[in-house]
Order: sequence, then C-alpha cells, then structure tokens
Amino acid sequence: MQAPADIGFDLDAHHSTEVLLATHQVLVARCVIDFAGRGERVESELVIPRRECQGDRPRGSALWRAAQELLAQLLLRRPGLHPTIRIAIGSELVPLATA
Repeated sequence: MQAPADIGFDLDAHHSTEVLLATHQVLVARCVIDFAGRGERVESELVIPRRECQGDRPRGSALWRAAQELLAQLLLRRPGLHPTIRIAIGSELVPLATA
C-alpha cells in the first residue's frame, strides 16, 4: 500500500511522538481517533516494531502503516464509521489515515 503524497510529514524521517511503552521489540505510540460527524475523540495506540525506530523515534512510514492497520480493524468492527487517525508530531496532531 502506497502512502499519499500529501500525508503532511516525511515518511522517511524518524519522528518524536508520545511514547506510551518502549521495549526491546516494540514501541507503542499514542494516537487519537476522530469520528466524523460524531464529535467523538478516542485515544488509542500504534504499535511500531523497534527495527523501525531510531531510539524512541519511529520512522514515518512505520507510523503510517500502523495507522492503516488500526483503520482497517476499526472499519471491520464498525463499517459505517468515518474515522481519522492522528498522531502528535511535535506539538501538532497530524492525520495519518482517514476512511
């Protein structure tokens, strides 16, 4: 699956984001899911393989892939929803995936 050209951040760079858990195998980053038309915001997590990280900074492409996987799970459970998955890069919430 190819990432869109207008994703809003560099997919090849490693990004500082809020880390909830870091082990020798994975890094878990906090994300926010917005549901269009519902005004609802839910916190969730993106699991990134440690090999895709530089220290505690995951690669943009790994964040994007994890967001796509989470989006697919959400749509399987609730097909009528229109979620947007965002992650904090610096002080800005950047959209990673939208249905």
